[in-house]
Amino acid sequence: MESFICICCERRRRAADGHVTVGELGVCRDCWSRISKVPDLDCFEGTRHTELLIAPFYYGGVMKRTILRYKFQNQRAYGSVFAQLVAEYAAQFGFLGEYDALVSVPLSRKRLLERGYNQADLIAKPVARRLGLEHLHNGLFRSRNTLPQSTLRGAERFINVREAFIADPRKIDGKNIILFDDVFTMGMTMESCAAELKEKGAGKIAAMSLAVVKNHV
Repeated sequence: MESFICICCERRRRAADGHVTVGELGVCRDCWSRISKVPDLDCFEGTRHTELLIAPFYYGGVMKRTILRYKFQNQRAYGSVFAQLVAEYAAQFGFLGEYDALVSVPLSRKRLLERGYNQADLIAKPVARRLGLEHLHNGLFRSRNTLPQSTLRGAERFINVREAFIADPRKIDGKNIILFDDVFTMGMTMESCAAELKEKGAGKIAAMSLAVVKNHV
């Protein structure tokens, strides 16, 4: 491969200018230098039902713009590059060997039909493979449509996702699970998912995301 398209600046770059490449896509060194990164081996506090949170990037600037294109402009191919970056970061944490499986936060049926793909699951599946974990496809479902959390504030966020998820106990029971979402904002979606996973027999639960909102960790 002599060149690639950078998912951040959307320019064609020489292969030598790539920080990471996956097929014909990647992140160039210029954009990589401008992405706000979480320090290596840094963990954030979990929620009531999660042990901790691991995320390689802060949600802002270059990364925020790229994630928004990924989610809302049908750039699903970006998922393979994001997965490579998440897996490289997560592989530093030796204790992840204590976990058995990875499951992503599900979309509502309505939003899945509108978008055509679950942006979190497109990242989660190859991350699970690279980390040697079972990928629990459809381990979690949304029991009802919810509003986008980004449109809500305060207690509205908690009410919106409370008891909004159903876990399949046949896939969950007795397993330590990593719960993945693309962006961690205030943790209420993760908390609701983790509570349901615990209810259905999961052991330890760690949260993992591509990016975390800096003001809420």
